[in-house]
Amino acid sequence: MRTIKMIARWSPEGWWARAVGESIYTQGDTLDDLWESIQDAVAVHFDSHPVRVQLVIESHVPQATPVAR
Repeated sequence: MRTIKMIARWSPEGWWARAVGESIYTQGDTLDDLWESIQDAVAVHFDSHPVRVQLVIESHVPQATPVAR
């Protein structure tokens, strides 16, 4: 079974991901939405071939900035 590595990042507009070595790019509002979009995009790209997805999150959602009082 082939393994596809997806690199995910968060931005203020939501999550996005790209595949390493393949022309697969997708996005989602939440991490759960992103995962569903990744599965759909990989399934379409590889038609009916079984593929394992390795998701690597390169950045995280920033913490709230403390308010000075």
